[in-house]
Formats: sequence, structure tokens, C-alpha cells
Amino acid sequence: MSNHFHLLLEVPPMPEGGLTDDELLSRLKAIYSDGIVGDVAKELKEAREKGAEERLAEIHRRYTYRMHNPRIRS
Repeated sequence: MSNHFHLLLEVPPMPEGGLTDDELLSRLKAIYSDGIVGDVAKELKEAREKGAEERLAEIHRRYTYRMHNPRIRS
């Protein structure tokens, strides 16, 4: 069958400890506008300044729930 092809992808596990804020923002820049990434950066900065660890975790979860998950299909 020459009318299709298959791709085999390896989904690496999430790095231990998750992504840093900079790593998260770098990945978001690949798919979101500068305005949205700027808003996320602002949210992260404000949460860090307040020491709001649960808020930081929520922001990260909002964008990483599909990253490194081999069971999610687009």
C-alpha cells in the first residue's frame, strides 16, 4: 500500500520535578501568541512573588496535562 505511511513516536516521561517556568514558557511560545505567553508569564511571576505554590501548580497543570502523556491523541 503506497497511499499512506505510519509514524512511530516515543513519548518520553515528564522530567522528574516537572518543568521549570522557563521551560513551560518556551514550549508555550511554540503554539501560543506572544500575548498569551506574556499573560502566563505574568501569572507565574505574581504567584512566585506571593509564594502561592498551589497556584503555581495549577498554572503548570493547565498547560502540561497533555504533555508527555502517551494516551492522549490529537
